[in-house]
Amino acid sequence: MKKTLFTLIELLVVIAIIAILASMLLPALNQAREKARLTQCLSNSKQIASASMMYSGDYSDYLVPGYLPIQNYWNTAQSVRPWTEAMGRFSERSPCNYGVTFIKKDYFKGITCPSELKISSYNYGAYAVNQWIHGCYVSSTGLMHATYITQKVNQVSHPSRAMSILENGRPDSSTWAYPNSTANAPYTVDGLDYNNSLSRHNGQTNIAYVDGHVSTGNSRALFGDSANAVYKLTYGLAAQKANWNRAGY
Repeated sequence: MKKTLFTLIELLVVIAIIAILASMLLPALNQAREKARLTQCLSNSKQIASASMMYSGDYSDYLVPGYLPIQNYWNTAQSVRPWTEAMGRFSERSPCNYGVTFIKKDYFKGITCPSELKISSYNYGAYAVNQWIHGCYVSSTGLMHATYITQKVNQVSHPSRAMSILENGRPDSSTWAYPNSTANAPYTVDGLDYNNSLSRHNGQTNIAYVDGHVSTGNSRALFGDSANAVYKLTYGLAAQKANWNRAGY
């Protein structure tokens, strides 16, 4: 019986069909993979929010400041350090341990956003606190910042709408807070300073709120224009009550 062989044209047709099918399937596979990463990132946000709430429970209801005076994890001295070092145990000298340790370059292992491909260049990690709500201390003085004042949970109106933990887009900085600043612009999804939570997930970003719940939203839709971003980030502060209705809720 004579064997039937593929002709070159038939072989090229088969290869072309395989290439077409692959081009149709790969986007769907990539979307599914990013969806899984989004879900993991959302879980991370929830874990961080829970740790933040435990901190508040131990510190008279105060939210964890973006920078705060605590003992260094490498010696017994005290200095103004990022909030991440109050969330988990980096060493035996760490002052707090609420079960969340963040990746710090290649030095420490911990949680991170799985969609952040440049995490090895991050000083501390892939998440940030909203400085308008959490406040911060000034490293040069050790005193509370005059503008960004740490709130108690019960001082924040509508805690289910007040943003607490966002996705960080500043790999070159250990500033974990989000004042509305053009300095953040190069690190946001569309290069605009008002997208204060980085959209790593096909335009989506994860945000944890003061009441502890987390949700996913479109960063551009969430923050709107530059002014609207400030209203969203300051929503819930008594001093900003006149602008609450401008937050778009």
